[in-house]
Amino acid sequence: MSYQVISRKYRPQRFDEVIGQSHICVTLQNALKNDRISHAYLFTGSRGIGKTSTARILAKSLNCTDQKEHNPCNVCRNCVEITTGRSIDVLEIDGASNRGIDQIRDLRENVKYPPTGSKYRIFIIDEVHMLTKEAFNALLKTLEEPPEHVIFIFATTEPLKIPATIISRCQRYDFHRIPIAKIVAHLKTIAEQEGVKITDDILMLIAKKAEGGMRDAESLLDQLIAFSGQEIIISEARKILSLIDYEFYIEIGNEIFQNNKKSLLILAGKIIDDGINIAEFLSGLSEHFRNILIANTTNSVDMLDLPDNVKSRYPEEAKKWQSGDLLRLIKIISDAQINLRTSLNHRMHLEFTLLRMGAMHSTVTVEEILNTVKTPAYANIPKQPTPTVKETADLFQINNSEPPKKEPDLVTESVAAMP
Repeated sequence: MSYQVISRKYRPQRFDEVIGQSHICVTLQNALKNDRISHAYLFTGSRGIGKTSTARILAKSLNCTDQKEHNPCNVCRNCVEITTGRSIDVLEIDGASNRGIDQIRDLRENVKYPPTGSKYRIFIIDEVHMLTKEAFNALLKTLEEPPEHVIFIFATTEPLKIPATIISRCQRYDFHRIPIAKIVAHLKTIAEQEGVKITDDILMLIAKKAEGGMRDAESLLDQLIAFSGQEIIISEARKILSLIDYEFYIEIGNEIFQNNKKSLLILAGKIIDDGINIAEFLSGLSEHFRNILIANTTNSVDMLDLPDNVKSRYPEEAKKWQSGDLLRLIKIISDAQINLRTSLNHRMHLEFTLLRMGAMHSTVTVEEILNTVKTPAYANIPKQPTPTVKETADLFQINNSEPPKKEPDLVTESVAAMP
């Protein structure tokens, strides 16, 4: 048998095996328990967090002939056929390649036929947001009043692109990004079963790189095993994953704090020469100052998703910085990330950003200028007392001591009428 990648080999086959989505799995199991099955489901969320896997598990549970605690048995004929993709009653459709109105019309004709050896005919449409407007309109009536034996399960990473008329006809379930700790624990279990020696620090790097996606994390682990074999060391992991050492960020942070322009330019050149992705570097640098900000404002490192040996460095770093300076640094990096997309010279853009961050201590904000501006020419002038009513009246009389000018008398002349 050909090699099967880790993400497929360890794909969840039961609700109990889905990581980080208990709020959805419990709801679906209760629906199975109470026989409250909807005719249409919409699973939304980012990539690689279990949408399609959960859809398959739900399909198996609905058609399983020997359910066990509202989980599929994975042994009966229906479960095996769905797992291997051979079931004629459970159809998986790629919305990106079957997005036109003609394909949806064929689907509408297909739903009329009853299941052959199962309780339900189930249609799983992945990336459903790729359907055209006409295709969605053609699906509306069938989705509103489908046959009793038909269930639709839609999966998408872009729920905002789906018409509200479709969403209102479905039960919507929002899948969450998987926490780093749960990804690390799952990868550790996989490594043990695969006989791979790997440290928790490397697993933490993989989990952070995956950004909450279990499939991405499993693919990265597979990639490291292919490169390093059965024992993975952290230097090789950083090289393969294109990750920058935490010590490098700490070094740059110190040079920024001291405004050492020469060192900052040398470090910028090293980033370019080593082929480091500038966008990823800026993201990592922003996270570094965010970690310092959290340590500075909370006087704790418990909120940091970092290895223990790295966490211990941040309390000392936090003592050097003011929270306002850290916020301004993060704002500078954020602006640099936005402008990087249109920059024609990435090296110059990086150098300018680092130098601007280093010069931050010699610049002031508008608020600081307004708070420090003084007017010494007027500061020592004694305040004059407010004049009384009598003084005001006397002053008025002085200013108006000249007699008023007499207006000339108006003379009315008689005008004789014309004969």
